[in-house]
Amino acid sequence: MVLTSSWLLAACGSATPIESAGSLESTSSMPEPTSSPTVSLDSSPTVSGSRTAPSEQEVDESVVLMVSGTVSSDPLSVDFSPTRLLPTTKQLEVKPGPWVLTLETDDGSIDVPFDVIEQLDGDELAARFSIAVQPAPVGPIRRIAVAFEGGEVGSADGGDSVPSIRITEPVPDATISIDEFEIAWESAVGTSAAAYLSVDGGTSWTSIITQAESSPIRPAPGIAVPSDEALVLLTVSDGVNATFARVGPLTLTASS
Repeated sequence: MVLTSSWLLAACGSATPIESAGSLESTSSMPEPTSSPTVSLDSSPTVSGSRTAPSEQEVDESVVLMVSGTVSSDPLSVDFSPTRLLPTTKQLEVKPGPWVLTLETDDGSIDVPFDVIEQLDGDELAARFSIAVQPAPVGPIRRIAVAFEGGEVGSADGGDSVPSIRITEPVPDATISIDEFEIAWESAVGTSAAAYLSVDGGTSWTSIITQAESSPIRPAPGIAVPSDEALVLLTVSDGVNATFARVGPLTLTASS
């Protein structure tokens, strides 16, 4: 189904912009439910999500995994957008509802009940969702799935590993003039990268670019300001699994 409307996101706060690119192939086998999903425009949702097994690996509380997509009703199915990692210092919240997002990992599963914003597109009912999973799971996500009232309506399979990314410029503890500040990286994933900058040691983050097609990049004028505690974070996604690299502290000096 091709969506022609501009869909609203499910209620979920974000410290940085989110942009989706393309979609993953999803599977669907459930018939259309007899009841419609509940619509919610609540801007102050509550946190939800449970993990069936604790991870023995280090969990980074400073990044959140965003899982987004669209739900179609004829037939009932889910079309996933590529997952994204976002840096944040806030606790992002998801309003619970009759839908459940499940992430299957080697440590167990993570279930997040959520609601969608629904809208008619001609004679068909469809909706968009954007779910924050915080903290982001460690290790590869084997499978993501969405269920409605207990019945699975769509899924996408992940790989055996997470993608890799390495920041080559700048290097830690570098001192760089703002007008010479650029960011370079290496990644084995053939997809665009998203870049973020913090000039206050990670307290807040600014999006530099959401879809960098090639390395290196330079922040637009006004984004980088003098700082002695700057941090750079880059993220890439293979569709289901996302990863990030971070470098800092950096000293950014005023233009000469």
